[in-house]
Order: sequence, then structure tokens, then C-alpha cells
Amino acid sequence: IRNVIKERAMYNGLYLQLMTYPLFWGVFFQSQEYIRKYTDNRFAVPLLASGIASTVANPFFVVRTRLQTGNEHINILRHDGLVGLFKGLNSTLINNMKLCIQFPLYDYMRSYDMNVITASLLAKVTVSSMAYPMDVIRTRQRNSIKQIPLLKEIRNIGLRGLYKGLGMYTMTTAPTFVIMMWCKE
Repeated sequence: IRNVIKERAMYNGLYLQLMTYPLFWGVFFQSQEYIRKYTDNRFAVPLLASGIASTVANPFFVVRTRLQTGNEHINILRHDGLVGLFKGLNSTLINNMKLCIQFPLYDYMRSYDMNVITASLLAKVTVSSMAYPMDVIRTRQRNSIKQIPLLKEIRNIGLRGLYKGLGMYTMTTAPTFVIMMWCKE
């Protein structure tokens, strides 16, 4: 944190952050409504909707990740071509499986008259704790100049590294999900 403040990098990528989440969730919820016309499977609906949303939003997440981490290779198209905008999409799609747990868990808690804030917070924290390693891998893939195979990256990071930063991640993502669900409800 001290280095980020010293380098005045606290707001790197903020404008993309403010753009990517509404883009992802906007596409997600619209896709979810469309998919529900064809199936009401509580696991398939969020998985398909998140796959569509991730594919649309991934280029913005790649650029945002590189800006936030100070990666000099920001001109992705010139260095990596169009494929560079979709780095980390494979791990993102795997990571989306957490939404197959998170939304049904949220719905389950709401069915017992739990308020929106508590249900969304518990659902997000529970699922984030389980799925965090894939977030670490996805971020590293998006920030890399080279294509990094998923299993190779797991070996490079190691077990302890897969959970490094979980507390900070939870403190930043849980409030976002709670506010989003509160607004949606």
C-alpha cells in the first residue's frame, strides 16, 4: 500500500474499473433474463450469462489490470494482437462457476427472509473464499505479455500464493456485490 501511495498509483485504471463492472453486470443480467426464457436451471443460467458477459467485458478487464499493475505493455493490440485482449478468458470462464453457487446461495438465504445485505454479503464472502485462487491466476494471465497455460501458472504460484491477498480482495469485492444486489432488489 505504501508503494502504491508513493507512486501515486491509487487511481490507476479507475475509469476502466468504473466502466467494466457495469458493463459485465449489465450484460450478465440482460443475458440472464434472456436465458431464463429457455431454462430455469439455477446453475446453467448464471454460468451461461456470465460466459457471455465475460467474453464481452474481458478486453476491458485486461486493459484495466495492466493499468492497475503498472504494466508497460498497455498497447495490447500492437504487442499481442487481438488475442491479447482475451488473455485470462479461460480462467475467467472457469472462475464464473462460482456464480453457479453464489446466486443460488443468495436466493436460498433470501427465501428464509434474510435481508438483501446479509444474504449478498454471506454469499459473496463464502464463494470468494472458495474461488479466490482462480482470480489470482486470471489476474496473472491478463497481466502477462506471454500466454501462460493454466496448470503451469498454478505450479508457478504455489499453494500459499493462490490465497495471497484474499482479505483485501474480499474487502473490495464484497461491498460492490452487496450494493449491486441491494440496487437490483
